Amino acid sequence: MKEKKFAFIGGIVMLIIGLLAFYPGLNKSAEGLPDLNVGASYGVFLNVLPMNIFNKLSFIFLGLAGLAVSGKERSNKPAIKYARWVFWIMCAFTLFGLFRQTNTLFGYWPLFGGEVLFHAVIAMFAGYFGYNAAARNTLGNQRNEKKMVS
Repeated sequence: MKEKKFAFIGGIVMLIIGLLAFYPGLNKSAEGLPDLNVGASYGVFLNVLPMNIFNKLSFIFLGLAGLAVSGKERSNKPAIKYARWVFWIMCAFTLFGLFRQTNTLFGYWPLFGGEVLFHAVIAMFAGYFGYNAAARNTLGNQRNEKKMVS
């Protein structure tokens, strides 16, 4: 059940960030930032996160996906899969952001600055709910099955 809460809360947070990042009053200009091949909606969100259209749309997409898997379905499996996908995506973005050669994803996607820490924190939560919590659920189910057999 906790995985569904992660998908729901994480989905809402990412959706809100993606939508608010389009509001011009919350963005600082891209002056002083590396040039990108895609400068659409390029700026610094809340003076911390360098973002362009790709960042914003990805947060909206991941937010909507989180909300979709946190629905009324009984199984936690879609929420666990969502958490694992978010984990691997955010890990990749974190690693790309650490190296100067890839921190703009080859000139298309700003992954530097505050984005590195932001992606790492999201990856940490997603990893916990995608792998650690899922493993605990599996172990708990196995223990329950053993009790029923005994």
